[in-house]
Amino acid sequence: PALRSVGSGTNAKEAFAKQTANTQAQAEFATKIETSVMAACEEIGVTLEQYASDGETGKSVTDQSSEGGNLASMVAKQTVKNTSIIKTERYVQNDGQYRIYVCIEFSGNLSELISETESALKEKISPEQRKVLEERHEKFEKKMEQRMNSL
Repeated sequence: PALRSVGSGTNAKEAFAKQTANTQAQAEFATKIETSVMAACEEIGVTLEQYASDGETGKSVTDQSSEGGNLASMVAKQTVKNTSIIKTERYVQNDGQYRIYVCIEFSGNLSELISETESALKEKISPEQRKVLEERHEKFEKKMEQRMNSL
C-alpha cells in the first residue's frame, strides 16, 4: 500500500478515461508522499524553506502561506515520476462510457522511495536545514515509513 495508489476515470473515450484514472492515482500518491514529508519534517524539526543560489550568493525563502506545503508538494511530484501503471481494469457502462481503474506503483521499494524523497528535499532546502536533516536521517526515514504505511 505504501508504494501504490489507485485512480478511476469515466469518459466516452477510453483513452481519456485512462488518462483521468492515471492522473488521479498519481495525485493520490503525491499527496501521500507530501503529507509524509511534512509530518516527518515537523517531527524532526526541519523547517521547509526553499534555498536558491546563483553560485555566488544564496538565500532561503519560506512560503508563509502554505507553511512548506509547496516545497513538499514539489518533492512529491518529482518522486511520482518514478511510477508506472501495473494494473488496469476496463468496464463499459450501460450508457456506453468507459470506466477505467488504474493502479500505479513506485518502481523501487519503500526504502528507495524514502531515500529518493530525502535526496530531492535536501536539494531544495537551506544548508542549515539540510544539516539538521542529515543529522536526523534515521528518524526521518522511520517517520516517513510509518506515515506512508498508515495512509
